[in-house]
Amino acid sequence: MISHPDNQTFILDNGLVRRIVISDRCGLHTSSFINSQSGTELAYARGSEFSLVVDNKELRSFSTPSVNELDGTENSASADFLFEGSGTEKFADGSQALNLRFRHDSKLAVTVSYRIYPGIAGIRKHLELTNISDKNISIERLIIDNMTYAPGTPGACRTYFDLDRETPVCFASECTEDIIRVHNHQLDEGVFIGSSIPGVLRYFLYFPHWSSVSCSYNQGGAFFRKELVPQEVFTTCDSLIAVYSGKFEDASCPENYRRLVRANLPALPAKEGVMYCTWLPFLRNISDELISELVPLTREMGFDYLVIDDGWFKEKSDWQADEEKFPSGLEAVSEKIRNAGLKFGLWFNIGTDYGAIAGDDRLAARSSNGEIKYFSAARDRKVMCFGSEYRYYITEKLSELAEKYHVSYFKLDFSAINSPYNFTEWGCHSTEHCFHKNYNDSFTAMYEGMMYLRKTLKKRFPDLIVDFSFEAFGTARPGAAALEYSELHHVSNFSALKTAFQQIHSVRRSFYSWLGVLPCERILNGLLSIQSDEGVEYFLTSLAGAPLVAGDLRKLSPKVKERITKCCAAFKKVTDKGALTAFEVVCNTFEHDGFIRKSDDGRAILCLFNRTDEVWKPEFPGFINAENGKDSVEVPPHDCAMFTKI
Repeated sequence: MISHPDNQTFILDNGLVRRIVISDRCGLHTSSFINSQSGTELAYARGSEFSLVVDNKELRSFSTPSVNELDGTENSASADFLFEGSGTEKFADGSQALNLRFRHDSKLAVTVSYRIYPGIAGIRKHLELTNISDKNISIERLIIDNMTYAPGTPGACRTYFDLDRETPVCFASECTEDIIRVHNHQLDEGVFIGSSIPGVLRYFLYFPHWSSVSCSYNQGGAFFRKELVPQEVFTTCDSLIAVYSGKFEDASCPENYRRLVRANLPALPAKEGVMYCTWLPFLRNISDELISELVPLTREMGFDYLVIDDGWFKEKSDWQADEEKFPSGLEAVSEKIRNAGLKFGLWFNIGTDYGAIAGDDRLAARSSNGEIKYFSAARDRKVMCFGSEYRYYITEKLSELAEKYHVSYFKLDFSAINSPYNFTEWGCHSTEHCFHKNYNDSFTAMYEGMMYLRKTLKKRFPDLIVDFSFEAFGTARPGAAALEYSELHHVSNFSALKTAFQQIHSVRRSFYSWLGVLPCERILNGLLSIQSDEGVEYFLTSLAGAPLVAGDLRKLSPKVKERITKCCAAFKKVTDKGALTAFEVVCNTFEHDGFIRKSDDGRAILCLFNRTDEVWKPEFPGFINAENGKDSVEVPPHDCAMFTKI
């Protein structure tokens, strides 16, 4: 898949995409990026493969004489990096990496790594930056990829963010998008551009006058800065480029991007299972008595996990179980859950000192005025900084809990880096923390601290599922980076518990917006509360991703409980041989909607929702009704149904 016909030309070709990278006197650039299925060239113009500022000096991998269309600035050609050689790597999954090595003076070494996979029409790319000097150096304004990829010409294409939101022609980027999609509606071809840079550190810049998309670390509000000591290596996150052929609305178009994301994710649990969480409607009003009532109901319906959410410990107790709620301790609760054949999950706040006897002021995040950041206006919970030794402290606490309570799943919560609700200032302004110097490098240090926590826990407890919730990760929607930090990722608190504010079909439509592109089997969509007569619809909605439900199970009528039990059993039968990794919305109108999840070997579930007064009879051959075994696809009026294919 990788060849180099001469000393300056390198070709990555897996039969689906073909990328030609050249290192010549002007530097490193991509000369061609072809969708091999159609033969269409996507690389419209050469751009700098990477650029960065080192100790206040801008360096670019490639430069030709040019004039900036905005301000008339003339840029001369220069080669900031000396090409030193190349190498290739082969991996167990059949993928290969091309590694190109460069050096700038005696200060910085850069390895540019391109990875191509069999069967995926896309390429991942990252950099390794090494300080080869005898002094510290600082890295800022780091662009890991800069490309002009468009089938045809950029002017013949339309650009979309948030998967389907078309952008205006003026400023086509708001800098914080998860995915950029460029589609040519005449050619029926397109490209997805994504990034695994985490949370608010992610930054896309796309301005039509510059005719390129810069995939980079944040250069604005949530600054990126990294100081490297001599011989230290910093490995960047990846840019992801995936191409496709098909009409804009075709469900298969995002599949290459989805597979490219999945290629770098942690291993999934052995089998998909339904997760039940106590948060809604009980909030912190949980007890041993309540759990004793919920355990048999959870097990009878075929669920696999029971997660104890917030409320299990007292304030300022060093996270000791509340003896009034749990007289026999949380050990007994965990044992009760596990003896029922369920896996024990536990909520824990990592973003604040809630539960600690006295949070260490030295490890707390600081606001711009130098004062400690607090989680709310009440100033009763300090926000803790993962750019300090706090990462060590909280890792040991979680390790202690995992061992003591035999935890299978951690839901890690509360904002530390930034609040998706904007309750607190972003980042940390402390100048005393050991892993960052000030605000500008705090974001990088915080995310590195979270990854340290994850890797350490996984090394000690390989089967533990670590989930940084959307609040902890600092994002309001899922993305490639969040999934790389978590086997399963809790992405929202949508519940439809209060129907005056949230209707379940509206919640489901929100789920559709990200499940069509990202790996559905990784995403815990929300806390759908299955406690009403519409409990079956709520449960089937949860199956659009990794199923997570909540609600007072004691309120379920026998009929609803029986239906959920049958649907759960059918789901587990279909997923027994592996996860359902492909997702497709088959209908999405005000009258009807539905989705299919399926596997590469043909196993599938079909969930349909009918809001009309008539029986709905869509054509889906080969599916069996999960509740009655009939081979006809029919959905009664104002009802829903699940169908399977094995």
